[in-house]
Amino acid sequence: MKDHLEAAGVCIPLVSGWNGYQIRPGAPFDQLGWVVGQWTDGHLPELLERVARGEDAEIVGFAVIRPRYPLEPEEVAPWKALTGQDVGEDPVVIYSRFVQHGMAFPRAALVEILRAFKKLRDETAHLPRPEYPPPAPLAAGQALPPDQLFTRAPSEAQPPTEYERKSMADINDMASVLDAAQAAARTPDQRADVTVKRRVLLEEMEAHGLLDEARQHEKRAWLESWRMPTLRDYVDAAIALRRYYASAARATYTLPPPPARLLDGAVSLDWFRRPGATPEGATPDTWLAFCEQVLRENPPGGASGEVLSKIGRRWYQIHWRREVGEPPAVVAASELVR
Repeated sequence: MKDHLEAAGVCIPLVSGWNGYQIRPGAPFDQLGWVVGQWTDGHLPELLERVARGEDAEIVGFAVIRPRYPLEPEEVAPWKALTGQDVGEDPVVIYSRFVQHGMAFPRAALVEILRAFKKLRDETAHLPRPEYPPPAPLAAGQALPPDQLFTRAPSEAQPPTEYERKSMADINDMASVLDAAQAAARTPDQRADVTVKRRVLLEEMEAHGLLDEARQHEKRAWLESWRMPTLRDYVDAAIALRRYYASAARATYTLPPPPARLLDGAVSLDWFRRPGATPEGATPDTWLAFCEQVLRENPPGGASGEVLSKIGRRWYQIHWRREVGEPPAVVAASELVR
């Protein structure tokens, strides 16, 4: 099993999971890892072809584009540090909603990396995927082994135990069932039931360290290898929400400091799990900060609902609900077409 890929003069870390090799998210390849994950998941199917042709490739929250403005120092620094070279006259920039700044590559280098990664996946597609046997039964009176990774205080470098895998499978099932119940809820009683179950689910996630920064990329990689995409997406959302709270865009609004724990904030993880379109003239961060500000200035009552706001001649609808903490949390928003 390979743990790295060498292409375009750089060494890129890999992780092997149930759906084959992936580029491990983590500095300095955060953006590359997230966008390649979208490619291999089928959300950016023409990524390689479009980059090779010099075209943009993008979906909501992820993009590889040719820069339309002078590159920022934070965008060019990673490639310079990795290779000692500038990005040259034909750069592209990779963006992910999980990382504050883009990362610039020479377009030819990125094409070489993507081709090498595709070749690796094609060559290893026939290999068996990791299998995880069920944990051995405990002897009479034997205590459960302590959690090593999926906990609020993970150990330094220990892999998760088999019992942690079972716990994560139960929580992943709970999350998947909740998504289905939320989509099907039509009556007040059904929506109330979903609210209670969501609170239980989020508190279970928090108790197992799924929303914490500690070893977050390792947690994501294990969830991927265990075929638990719903929990993986929650970890991605927690990473994105934490990044948003630290963004310069949010700091320009009169909003309170980021909460000590994510679940006490005024933004739902579902904002990032199910991203919507950003209005013209805004960035994803300024759009979310605007929605958070509107909700703060117009605190609603009840368990969930919508708030309307107008800018110029445009009306916007902000969906909110109370989850675990007291503040109403922004869940989604859209421009009303009139």
